[in-house]
Amino acid sequence: MKKEGVLIFSLFISILLTLSFISAVTNSTNTTITPTGTYDKSYTCLKEQITARTYASMTIEELAFSLMALGSDGTKQSELVSELDKRKSSTYDCWPSSACNVKDTAQVMLAYTQINKNTDAVKSWLMNQTGPTSDLTWYLQIETVNASTCKITYNNQTKSISISDKKIISGSPGSCLKSAYNGYWLEIDDACYDKEFDISCSNDFLTSIFYKRTSGSTYYVTSTTQQQAPNGETTQKVESLCFKQSGSCNYEGSLWAATAINKKDTSLKSKFIPYLLTISQDTASKKYVPSAFLYAISSFDEYFSELTLAQNSKGYWQLSDSTKRYYDTSVALFGLMARTDSEQFSKAKEYLLDPTVQGTGCWNGNSIRDTAFILSVLDPRLGTSSGGGPTTCASYADQGYNCMSSGECDDINGTALGNFYCFGGSICCNKQKPNEKTCSEKGGVTCTFGQECSTGNTVSAAGTSLCCLSGTCSEPTATPGISACESAGYTCTDSSAGCSTTEEEKSLTCPESGICCAVKVVESRSYWWLWLLIILVILVILAILFRNQVQMWFFKIKSKFSKQPVTSQQRPMQPPMMGMPRQIIPGQMPPRPMPPRPGLPFPKQRELDETLKKLKDMGNK
Repeated sequence: MKKEGVLIFSLFISILLTLSFISAVTNSTNTTITPTGTYDKSYTCLKEQITARTYASMTIEELAFSLMALGSDGTKQSELVSELDKRKSSTYDCWPSSACNVKDTAQVMLAYTQINKNTDAVKSWLMNQTGPTSDLTWYLQIETVNASTCKITYNNQTKSISISDKKIISGSPGSCLKSAYNGYWLEIDDACYDKEFDISCSNDFLTSIFYKRTSGSTYYVTSTTQQQAPNGETTQKVESLCFKQSGSCNYEGSLWAATAINKKDTSLKSKFIPYLLTISQDTASKKYVPSAFLYAISSFDEYFSELTLAQNSKGYWQLSDSTKRYYDTSVALFGLMARTDSEQFSKAKEYLLDPTVQGTGCWNGNSIRDTAFILSVLDPRLGTSSGGGPTTCASYADQGYNCMSSGECDDINGTALGNFYCFGGSICCNKQKPNEKTCSEKGGVTCTFGQECSTGNTVSAAGTSLCCLSGTCSEPTATPGISACESAGYTCTDSSAGCSTTEEEKSLTCPESGICCAVKVVESRSYWWLWLLIILVILVILAILFRNQVQMWFFKIKSKFSKQPVTSQQRPMQPPMMGMPRQIIPGQMPPRPMPPRPGLPFPKQRELDETLKKLKDMGNK
């Protein structure tokens, strides 16, 4: 028993040492964890960070995004709304109370809409902050088939003009209009942007208005083209508003406010698009990711293309410094909520859920703002309020209702349903999108992720969102204003600090004297076969060294399960003899017994002598 116990204990210790050794080897060479795609740890981390910070120390933006992410948690929702109500102006429904601004108020409106809290008063305050833009120039165009005379009525006065067969306008259009572009158009005075112009011509005609940046050269045509028969009448009016702060248009605030209002009332978007569209081309405006907002509102292909071009090959967006990478990515995904099945959305999701990026759950160094915003677009959970949660658009999918961009709904002559909720910047449309054409049917070529559509536009097509129209697919060039290190998805660090122990230095350029650092990633390997091999080798060695003890151990285990004890001396029963036994002839000696084989036990000497004596007596008879 003592030897058997030693054998078992030795086997157990050997296996433990083998497992410990292999585990140490694996941990020392493998630092990559397979992405799990779980959001629960991020929600847990967000709640922990909010508790550590306390509501009172959070910004309006942090509170609004946290409400968008945690609206489905009744307790957290109540606490967040309570804190936001404390920060609201005592006079109007705007935030913060000390100095209401457009951006914060619009973000609160988006969060309140998601939990079905009434936002009529918030919308009224935002609309009261709108005003005409001063840096856009507007034009009126009148086209006739043949030479015609036309009348333009405004301010209760009628002015007459003539249009030649060469489309040249002449006459006296009044103080609000003046000849422009060699007489082909009429420029509208900025003091008359609130006027309605009624036009009537003697021949078939059409009218439209268009605009450009005062300091720019690109012209934008609105969708207000109208056509009439002779002596019919069309009405044109300049509709261009921005959201103002301290008397001036605020571009970032206008992006958020226009999106928030559009989710409740799509009829107003045409008033905001001209300003948002033209200012989006400014270098200073690019940092706000305007293409995301514009795509959600208008669905213009060029803004989808612009979003695609701005996405890093690793999947994120970074339009300014590296500290805004997660915020910029969230803004882009917010605008792409109607395209959650696109390559762009999937690649961003893959990047954000990478364990080296997601970390312990929170993003960007436990940032409440960024973590809450990311969760609200990657794993949106509809909130409820005391009045009941909003009705989701998806719950009426069987009736053909679909979440899409506001512009897409217009393109299919649908109606936006403000009382049905969609996440992000999308709206609920009462029509289903028609089956989309393939990229080849649209006359384009399909790019792979990471390529850009040179000289053309990237649009969505059946089976892909990387369809290149009027261009070619090519490798992207470095993004202006972003270093090669940041473009590759790495981080620029001060050279005096150096890379951390979990990072490695890359030979890519950084601004000024910084160095490029990347998280160390070692290829994950499987060592199950090594575990099995080492265990088998140890077992074989032990079996050879203790073979006798192993035989006795197994024999005793087997004996415990037998019905009758079997000793080592017991012989098996002889088979029954068939017929008569063989007769022994007298005088004939029996055959000489063979000596026992080595290793078999000898019979006792006394028994042997008695047997020989009996045989001898039988032979003498």
